[in-house]
Amino acid sequence: MAQEEPRQSALAQLGPRQRYTLIGELAEIAMHTPVLAEMELRFLHEVFLRPYDLGQLRRWHRAERIVGVATWAWLSDTAADAMLAEGGVAPDAWQSGDQLWFIDVIAPFGDMRAISRDLRSLFPGVTGHSVRWNEDGTVRKIGRFHM
Repeated sequence: MAQEEPRQSALAQLGPRQRYTLIGELAEIAMHTPVLAEMELRFLHEVFLRPYDLGQLRRWHRAERIVGVATWAWLSDTAADAMLAEGGVAPDAWQSGDQLWFIDVIAPFGDMRAISRDLRSLFPGVTGHSVRWNEDGTVRKIGRFHM
């Protein structure tokens, strides 16, 4: 019986220059997002690099400048309930189920329409979810939409 090769991390597949470019772009987009601009640098991994490593992050560019980022998780009922109660996706929950949840969709330079259109083409026929948070960390609104 043949053994599967262990999956190499997407980050590990990047050369140093590509990795630094990725991290720089993600830091740049975070600086233009009020909630993320206040996060400590160590949270860059949790917010962006973990989903990148799982293939659950997409970036958009215009004229060689990053203009948008989206991250998503495939959550189980339990993981979705935990995220809504605790305010974040547990490290082992990003691929725990079949519910599509957009964790961050960031477009600080006015590109949301094009980004939304691209996401719809990426997940055709899927029902997606998103959550908006109050400043105190409670749920303000849950969005549900057909891709």
